[in-house]
Amino acid sequence: MRVVFLLPFLGATLVGQNDTPPDAIHQKEIITRISQVALRYQGHLPDFSCTQLTDRSRDDSGTGDHWKHQDTLDEALGYSNGQAIFKLVKINGKPPGRLHLLQNGLGSQGVLSAALVPTHVFDARVHARFTWLKEEVRQGKRLWVFSYEVPPFLKIKNGSKEVKVGFHGTFTADPDTGMILTRHQVMDSPPETPQYVTDIEYGPVSLSGQELFLPVKASENVRDGKHLERNEIQFVNYRKYSADAAVTYGDSK
Repeated sequence: MRVVFLLPFLGATLVGQNDTPPDAIHQKEIITRISQVALRYQGHLPDFSCTQLTDRSRDDSGTGDHWKHQDTLDEALGYSNGQAIFKLVKINGKPPGRLHLLQNGLGSQGVLSAALVPTHVFDARVHARFTWLKEEVRQGKRLWVFSYEVPPFLKIKNGSKEVKVGFHGTFTADPDTGMILTRHQVMDSPPETPQYVTDIEYGPVSLSGQELFLPVKASENVRDGKHLERNEIQFVNYRKYSADAAVTYGDSK
């Protein structure tokens, strides 16, 4: 069964589009530019902290028609030297005690890092294939729309087994800056492994006196057998990382 997840925050009204693709040379130039911009923060992103707010839902019917809200997580996130670390601050607005969030549902700690520097899509070594879809206008802004396919290369653990997965999806990019505005991604994994679908939305963020373009919203959907889980995520309160407010692993007291 193929499950399609629809995200309300990506549902902007589209007006007008151009389906005539640029020639092959121009397309290659466009993809080269977008890839360079997508990886621009690799090794050059200032250390920062932010808050990751996650609403978790679950559907044990496997149909996608019977979602039940599970809980809301408030996590402090620190990003330093290219590494993200998390501390669970609240569950449903209250201190979590000694409960670890991964013992009770889907965790989404890898979403931000993969969104900030998406090497698994745009690094030349993964040999992604990009296909022009169209040019469109969304809320008065002209956008390029591409699809992408990445052959299996990433090794993940599934119980005692190790499998290789690839990815496919779509993204929109700003023709003026080459910045990606939204990205939809499906992990291509074997049927017996969890199936992941991720959506990212980017926006301007003021950090250390600079205006950066960082993830602001995301959604992660997972099918594991007949069980469906969905995390709707917001990244808020971006600020300069401070050693005095360092985020550390471990139980929250």
